[in-house]
Amino acid sequence: MSEQAWASAPRVAGMDETKVVTASTTIAAAPEAVFEEIADPARQLAWDGNDNLARSAEGQRVHAVGDVFVTTTTGGNDRYNHVVDFEEGRRIAWRPAAQGETPFGHQWGWELTRPTTAAPR
Repeated sequence: MSEQAWASAPRVAGMDETKVVTASTTIAAAPEAVFEEIADPARQLAWDGNDNLARSAEGQRVHAVGDVFVTTTTGGNDRYNHVVDFEEGRRIAWRPAAQGETPFGHQWGWELTRPTTAAPR
């Protein structure tokens, strides 16, 4: 029996419901392995589906709220991603900003859990 992680985007307190997008899926991998992919920005290029990320330097693995990691968009803009939620192996969220500026207002986040029911087929 393989382990699986359940990934979903948490709701952001205070946001208008019309601006919240959530999704969930079952992944055939241990939650810890999935979390490592998300918590290491250098790995994001391999799984990010937005096609707007050009690069992210090695050595920026997230460890705590308050960490900041830098990514570069395909348009050449650097994004300073401020970690606002973090629980090792379970939850991570960040808010992007331009260098020296307040985050734009949107947040990317993941919450990983083990499924409590059988995965859909």
